[in-house]
Amino acid sequence: MANEIPSGPANSGLKEAIHFLLERGEVTGQALQLSRRDSDPFLVLPVGYRIECVAGLFPPRLIKENITFRDADSFCRYVSVQKTPDSLVLAGWNTEVPHFLAVLDYHGRARDGQPGKPGECRHAATLQCQPTWEWQRWLAVNAKGQTQVEFVQWLEEMQGCILSPPGAELLELIQTLEGKSNVRFSSAIRLQNGRSALQYEEDVELRGVVNTEPGRIEVPAQIEAGIAPYLGCQPYSVPARLRYRIEGRKVTFTLQTIRLDRIQRDALNSLSAQVEAKTGIKPLLGSRG
Repeated sequence: MANEIPSGPANSGLKEAIHFLLERGEVTGQALQLSRRDSDPFLVLPVGYRIECVAGLFPPRLIKENITFRDADSFCRYVSVQKTPDSLVLAGWNTEVPHFLAVLDYHGRARDGQPGKPGECRHAATLQCQPTWEWQRWLAVNAKGQTQVEFVQWLEEMQGCILSPPGAELLELIQTLEGKSNVRFSSAIRLQNGRSALQYEEDVELRGVVNTEPGRIEVPAQIEAGIAPYLGCQPYSVPARLRYRIEGRKVTFTLQTIRLDRIQRDALNSLSAQVEAKTGIKPLLGSRG
């Protein structure tokens, strides 16, 4: 591919040198190479003063790679094999998808008062922190109202990771809410045990006569689950307040996770500690500009 010599202070000396050689007929198509290690071989063609890159005709001299991993173990094993004393790991958490970036050929360290030598920064590995299915389902309903039917379906899906209420009580709550999906809710009262009692009216037909009977459903004030937010993390205690609202004789439920930000931060700190332990490189909180 033909390219003009880029302009600018960094390339002015190169441009003058090439023009000097061309004017004297000392360059007639031989392969030339810049003194920088990251340069590609090129040919200077007299006609039109073009520079033709011929890197594809030579074996690669540098690793130019950026591999994306989905789990911490694979990321750590790759970094451990490819790292150098100057390799750097950055933890980018202020993004939609938290990640770790390992720049394996990073700039050399400053030593004995001398500035560090510039590195290629072309060989990298990225760990994208993948949320678990349970964490995605939890976040999908966090702070969002659910109808009675939706709430029951969500409880059934999450039974395996809900710690409180315990198994038998949770199953009873699910069965009760399923069996009372057509009742008319009227009010709610707070009980001394911290739970709430949802008052309802139900039409019961007996021998052809329909009677309205009152009833109530006790619901917990809080739900707690054990969930690993990201692949490779240990499960964390995830508590949430259970709120309800009665409107139009129907009830909606809302989960409000307690300190969601702290749970996510602790999970990422856990991954960071895992990366440091397995690679010997302490991640720095930051990102490349």
